[in-house]
Amino acid sequence: MVGATTVRVHAPILDDDRTRARADPVRSANDNSLVVSIGYAGRRALLLGDAEVEAEAALLAEHAARAEVVKVGHHGSRTSSGPALVAATGAAIAVISCGRGNRFGFPDDEVVARWEAAGATVLRTDQDGAIVVTIDAGGGIEAMPWASSPSR
Repeated sequence: MVGATTVRVHAPILDDDRTRARADPVRSANDNSLVVSIGYAGRRALLLGDAEVEAEAALLAEHAARAEVVKVGHHGSRTSSGPALVAATGAAIAVISCGRGNRFGFPDDEVVARWEAAGATVLRTDQDGAIVVTIDAGGGIEAMPWASSPSR
């Protein structure tokens, strides 16, 4: 807890006393990436790092996927944002971090469509530039391109 904000590390695996993270030797580097949730004013943001479907399954198993805002895992690749995770989050906002014209073709069209079909507004750094997400003390959430942000 940091003031009124809660921060929780979900992955990589935490030791039994939950003080040290360690990589799972069976998982890929992407599925060992940092997954964090941040809670404030009754709202939650889930930052999925480069997590793919295997790491998403572990997150679902611990019932930790619900979030109003999601930083989509692995740049919106086809190996991330499985239907179960997208449905479980109930996210209103999905942010995809990827470069314009990247050689991997991120984000995957089906992943974008999956988030949109679930009711999320999808913001993409390749189209929108840097994204600012704010949660106010009353729990109001706003997301916009940084260039449009009043904090700019």
